[in-house]
Amino acid sequence: MEALIGATYVSNDIETARQLVMRLIGPLLKDAGALGAGTDWKTSIQELAASRQMGTIYYAVEGTGPDHARTFTAVLNIGGKPYGNGSGHSKKEAEQEAAADAWRQLSPTLGASAAEDASPESSRSV
Repeated sequence: MEALIGATYVSNDIETARQLVMRLIGPLLKDAGALGAGTDWKTSIQELAASRQMGTIYYAVEGTGPDHARTFTAVLNIGGKPYGNGSGHSKKEAEQEAAADAWRQLSPTLGASAAEDASPESSRSV
């Protein structure tokens, strides 16, 4: 990303580079409050739960399948109440999905399409 911005500046001028940055990064900055951390749903849900004084966060994780092809499912509990579900090929991936699911449920100001666009994988590519 930095190389692209630098090349735009060198090839054109500062204003063209600024316009590029604003076109690529501007929407992310505008939606930063609604997207939470974006790259780490577990941190986002911890911050949200703490700000609302909802209680302790606990992930109930279960693994199924053979060791070489294990699948994990996670349920995120906050204050003893289940809020999100997730699954993945690692415990971390399942917990991240559960945290993202819970964050979407607890953040009514966030549109469904914005939540899907804010997945950690899509956020890292920017």
